[in-house]
Amino acid sequence: MPLVPHVAPNTTITSAWGNLVSDHVISRFTNAAQRTSQLTAPATGQLTTLDTAPGVVEFWNGTIWRPPVGAIVGRGTVTVPDVNRTSNGLVDAPIIGITPFAYPVSMVATAHVQGGFGSALHSYQMDFYLHSIAAGIAALGPIQAGGGAFGAVSYVHSWPVAAGVDPSWRVRVNPSTATAGNAFHTGGGASWVAYAT
Repeated sequence: MPLVPHVAPNTTITSAWGNLVSDHVISRFTNAAQRTSQLTAPATGQLTTLDTAPGVVEFWNGTIWRPPVGAIVGRGTVTVPDVNRTSNGLVDAPIIGITPFAYPVSMVATAHVQGGFGSALHSYQMDFYLHSIAAGIAALGPIQAGGGAFGAVSYVHSWPVAAGVDPSWRVRVNPSTATAGNAFHTGGGASWVAYAT
């Protein structure tokens, strides 16, 4: 694409000049469907942004629209709800559902989980379950909390997710001392960021 020259004072702006300027700006579309229908022959390297993904600039790589490597393409936070368990065993707390990306991403997740607050000592483990590999990863624990108190743990993990694969994840806790008279409670929060790779 050539350099767009400045318009000389007091001259008419031609459509050729206007089209060159249009080709040099980042085009904004309401959503991907509008972009596909209105920009039918994008040039390799052409830049666009979508109202459905504020702040994310994508370029046409000749095959798909994608953001530059390292761009933040998604993020979120959730509260860890109270599981209020009176029996032992693995339980989700919470599930973080994320729509798959059309390009590979690197996920970074953090969870701050408090567990316990029963009438007696509580012992539990915590892990992340990654939907992209359909498995849990390294459990933390045992974590212990005295009667009427929380035991807290923070955990950060990053993992690659291929294009089109489910990047969702969940925090799981596994109490081993919960009973009807010693309910296991949870609290805290979790957050995630997805980076284009």
